[in-house]
Amino acid sequence: MNYIKYYIGALKRLHTMATSHLAGIEKELKTMPEGSVQARKRDHGYSFTVTLNKVRKSIPSGSDRAEKLGRKSFLERDAAFFRIVSEHLSQLFDSLDKLEKKNRKSRPTTQKLLLEVFGEARMKYTGEQLDWLSSLHTADDLRPEEKTYRTKSGIYVRSMSERYIPDILYDFGILFIYEPELILGGETFVPDFVILRPDGEIIIWEHFGLTDVKKYRERMEYKLAKYREHGFFSHTNLICTYQDDVKDKARIEAIVRERLCRI
Repeated sequence: MNYIKYYIGALKRLHTMATSHLAGIEKELKTMPEGSVQARKRDHGYSFTVTLNKVRKSIPSGSDRAEKLGRKSFLERDAAFFRIVSEHLSQLFDSLDKLEKKNRKSRPTTQKLLLEVFGEARMKYTGEQLDWLSSLHTADDLRPEEKTYRTKSGIYVRSMSERYIPDILYDFGILFIYEPELILGGETFVPDFVILRPDGEIIIWEHFGLTDVKKYRERMEYKLAKYREHGFFSHTNLICTYQDDVKDKARIEAIVRERLCRI
């Protein structure tokens, strides 16, 4: 588990709750009467006075106005607390966003990282193969805050399950590009991986991890239809894996051996 991401998510939920609660308090405060109430203990109980425009007047202890002004005093203290919580959390998130942007600027691009890691084994790959790694522009600006899982090759991916695939490709020495921008019929698609097989054939590998989400599933079906229109078919030059597949490392290794290692 990515504990940093987990705790930031919890803080964001707290911020949402605090902001929502504060909005409800401020809405109720607008319905309260003007002035403030003060209570003093007497031998027979309490006496209440209301201050309005610097004028203080006594009011009956059981009056509706006394109860509302007492409620108002409580709400004002409550609002002050939640306002501080909301403001401090907003400042924290602003600082985290600035830090993340700074880290993204200093982090090498996916292409550069892959060129470095595979370029170290230049005797294993031809110049044309290494040139291919820089042939497609990678979508490093596509929700970069989600890329928190570091792979063996040094690139960052979006989930623990998605990390298995590039790690195994790296172990097998298979050249790949993570999230390249692929233009098909004038429309830009971002597959999870585009792979250069040893025989020079280009393979798309899509890992679908959220098929139980309707919007995600609709996008998945649309992408697959577009892939078919442009000559990418399952069991030939398109590999599709799902959440259950990555639970078994041997299954992913078998796909790589069967579909990517043959010449």
